[in-house]
Amino acid sequence: MAKLPDMYSRKTLHILDVLLFAIGSAITVSSFSFETLLIGRAIQGFGAGGIFPVASAFIGDTFPPEKRGGALGLIGSVWGFSGLLGPILGGLLLSYSWQWFLSLKSQLQ
Repeated sequence: MAKLPDMYSRKTLHILDVLLFAIGSAITVSSFSFETLLIGRAIQGFGAGGIFPVASAFIGDTFPPEKRGGALGLIGSVWGFSGLLGPILGGLLLSYSWQWFLSLKSQLQ
């Protein structure tokens, strides 16, 4: 995924990666079986695998050299916090099962 932005448009690939992540998220959220959940997570992972390298390349192109380190540090800290908090929040949500939102939605209606 890191080589594709060099071969094609960075903007197009970034949009594609975000769309893949969004499609994977929609499949994951609407999954009614464990297999569908895994397929959605795989699509999410493929999209997320392209977001970071493309965003880093955008930073390299956009920011002047003296500001580039701070911008890359900021994006790295966001990925670090998400890597720390994501599994914790995911574990909490799984204690209600991955379909907890369906019961909540039916209760609201």
